[in-house]
Amino acid sequence: MLAFTASSAQTAADLAAGVYFLCATEDCFVTMSANPATAAADGTSMFIPSKTIVSISNPTAQRLAAIREDTNGNLYIMPLKATN
Repeated sequence: MLAFTASSAQTAADLAAGVYFLCATEDCFVTMSANPATAAADGTSMFIPSKTIVSISNPTAQRLAAIREDTNGNLYIMPLKATN
């Protein structure tokens, strides 16, 4: 779980390469990279509506960052399939 607020927050460690399901308790924006930072509606981040499950591919070990749209919340990160 990744708590997000008005400031960009990122996972503490790289996520293993693979596919992940993401589900947020509130509307948020996410991005992945080696050292990500995201800004709401900056055109480079993916919007995730609250209580909606989306999938994201992480082809190499990278970190995930999230930021709220209007309300603080939590982003749940669930691995679907890890790659070797």
